[in-house]
Amino acid sequence: MTTEKTENTPEEIVLETEEAINLDQMYAETFKNLEEGSVVPGTVVALWPEGIVVDIGYKSEGMIPRSEFSEEELKTLEVGHKLQIYLEEQEDSDGNIVLSKEKADRMKVWDQLENVHHSAEVVEGKVLSKIKGGMIVDIGVKAFLPGSQVD
Repeated sequence: MTTEKTENTPEEIVLETEEAINLDQMYAETFKNLEEGSVVPGTVVALWPEGIVVDIGYKSEGMIPRSEFSEEELKTLEVGHKLQIYLEEQEDSDGNIVLSKEKADRMKVWDQLENVHHSAEVVEGKVLSKIKGGMIVDIGVKAFLPGSQVD
């Protein structure tokens, strides 16, 4: 039995190399270059008893604990729902992506408060409790309101 060995021509080798480079580039473009500590858009891909699985376009999905969602949000949440998510870590010790909805919400509130501060607008809030020297008020985040500023 004879086996014929075929040799690739230099042109075929160059084409194979170019195809491999193009495929590598296309594959790399499918992953977003995400920075830890940034807020990114995400899509709910599964609702599990342990948490909500969210795809942010990274190499794997992340899970957000149900405790980070209000009861109202959990009632309306479904697969395909779009969220703003805070990327805490691209990879923890187990190789999982670490995401937080609470931190994304908090950053959004701080941005809004900063805009209100610069425009010198009035901030409205809900009094949560009275403490020595003032009150704790919910203005998107818990804040101390000195008694001298209560109107």
